Amino acid sequence: MMMMKNSTLLLLVAAAAAAAVVVAPAAAQFPVPPRALGWAMGQAGAKVTIDAYIDLMCPDTAAAWPALHNVTKHYSGSDVNVVLHLFPLPYHHNSFYANQGVHVQSANGQDVFQWVATMLTPAVQLTFGNAQTAQQTSQQVIANMGAVSEKYGLATQEQFIAGIGDRTLNLNTREEWKYGCSRGITGTPLFHINGVLYSGDTPETLAQWTDVLDPLLQQH
Repeated sequence: MMMMKNSTLLLLVAAAAAAAVVVAPAAAQFPVPPRALGWAMGQAGAKVTIDAYIDLMCPDTAAAWPALHNVTKHYSGSDVNVVLHLFPLPYHHNSFYANQGVHVQSANGQDVFQWVATMLTPAVQLTFGNAQTAQQTSQQVIANMGAVSEKYGLATQEQFIAGIGDRTLNLNTREEWKYGCSRGITGTPLFHINGVLYSGDTPETLAQWTDVLDPLLQQH
């Protein structure tokens, strides 16, 4: 009888543990955003959609950016739509500021893709690297990013500083990071092509991208 009671108890514990596993994801449900996330460089409903998860302070993203940008020039927006998703990596100390800068540019009516291209220029990116800013305060880093923004004809330094301090823009940037986590993103750059994770080597030339994309487009 004691053995039967112990077995029953074990079954109840196992059932409770299984229920907890089922309930836990529901409790951590990603909030439904008011609009589709991401920054589209092509047209909705394109034949092929590339969801690119990037970090503006990531050297690997910087290495992949020129080829990805060339994809948007090589193909029409109705054939290939590149959608950028911001995924600030915590070990790049100034990553969140740089990526929130996309929202700052948008809020000020500026070209967000010019900001992306600027921050992914290796010389600019290196300026805000961990070692280069080790002796700077957060306020100094933000002010210097604002100076870069103004230098390239985007949001003024004053607008940039105010935008980084804006809670709504901060939350929007967090939302993009959470979205990447919900899609299983763990680093950058990573790509979903038509919703499927691309598992090959990161394309760093246009030719490497065309090898992937042309066979897909030929099926339309």
